[in-house]
Amino acid sequence: MKIYITLLFTISFLKGYTQTTLIPDPVFEQHLITKGIDTDGLVNGQMLTADALAVTQLTLGSPQIYVNNIRNLAGIEAFTNLEKLEVYGADLYNTGLNIVNLNKLIFLALPDCRLKTVDVSQSLLLEEIYLSNSAVDVGGNSINN
Repeated sequence: MKIYITLLFTISFLKGYTQTTLIPDPVFEQHLITKGIDTDGLVNGQMLTADALAVTQLTLGSPQIYVNNIRNLAGIEAFTNLEKLEVYGADLYNTGLNIVNLNKLIFLALPDCRLKTVDVSQSLLLEEIYLSNSAVDVGGNSINN
């Protein structure tokens, strides 16, 4: 009986400390589920942080297929091992994009995402950045295209 209680306590303790990341945009979360990244498979506004940490490359959409129904990429800041991020046509005008924690980022493409600002000051490894149809302040350097 003591073993059973100890085991139950240990499982409860570990489950209680499983870290999650909030993903408020259900369309963004559905894309993560479809790609097999959000492993719980539910559009529930969250995903395991461990799932985000396992990702080094993330592409949402393509030059031919825009994801303009994504309005918020909140939660992307938990993808701290991302080296390559491509998002085609998401409508981020009102929400912006927080990539400050993505300091392993080498490649960033955000065409037609209608961004006002994006801070890449902590992305010291960044080699390529592609923006179009945005008036963007990139960490103090204004880019209009």
